[in-house]
Amino acid sequence: MKKIISVFLCLMLCTITAFAENSEKPETVGGKITLTQFLGVSREDAESVAITVNSETNYIDKNTFYDVSDSFILTSSFEPKQMAKEGIYITIKKTDGSFAYAFIDFNGGVDRYGALMSRNPYALYMADDLSKISAITSQGKPQITVNENLDIRVNGQKAEFTLSPFITQEGRTLVPAREICGYLNKNIIWLDSPARISVSSGSDILVCAIGESNYSINGNLYETDAAAQLIDGHAYIPLRTLAEFLGYSISFIPSSNL
Repeated sequence: MKKIISVFLCLMLCTITAFAENSEKPETVGGKITLTQFLGVSREDAESVAITVNSETNYIDKNTFYDVSDSFILTSSFEPKQMAKEGIYITIKKTDGSFAYAFIDFNGGVDRYGALMSRNPYALYMADDLSKISAITSQGKPQITVNENLDIRVNGQKAEFTLSPFITQEGRTLVPAREICGYLNKNIIWLDSPARISVSSGSDILVCAIGESNYSINGNLYETDAAAQLIDGHAYIPLRTLAEFLGYSISFIPSSNL
């Protein structure tokens, strides 16, 4: 009987080991690691972080992600259970071009699982604090960041411009309107008499008058201290006005944090 129990326990431990393929797993069932350890990618070795929820993928600021991931405690499961495929898919691109994956279901189960994998996910670990899941999903809100060098990133990806953004005397960032709208996949048209830029997003329309300290959204007029400008035949639009119209958060992040 003792031999049967020993064989059973050995098989169970081998099954758990087969599920957990990362070298940073705890040696014993019930051991704890962080989500960062589970992913096996340090902050320094990560190039970008993307999360997918409900089939919508957004790149997020990697430092903001790691601030959560470094303190996101996981406890290894005694008996990994199959999970539904509804939750958060995390994809980290490493600086060497390879990728690391994690899947977290909304009950706190965690697996090394990518959205394109054919097998079912299993809860190798369980999250100790479910509020950490919300802290990650909230980062999925579309965001635009800018630094002191006027490097502009959209969901963590650097936007490249042929025309240079600039800062006005009032301290507002203006960007080439046609280029930024093209990058964001938004329609933009030029209107004459008076000169205006019109940007559409679904049924909503933003209109910025050139040189005027106001703009309109769906016909409602708003005051601003950052006017759209026309320079050498090219229209420039206030970055914050455009970002907030499109529902993006916008923030300044020093280049030292990128």
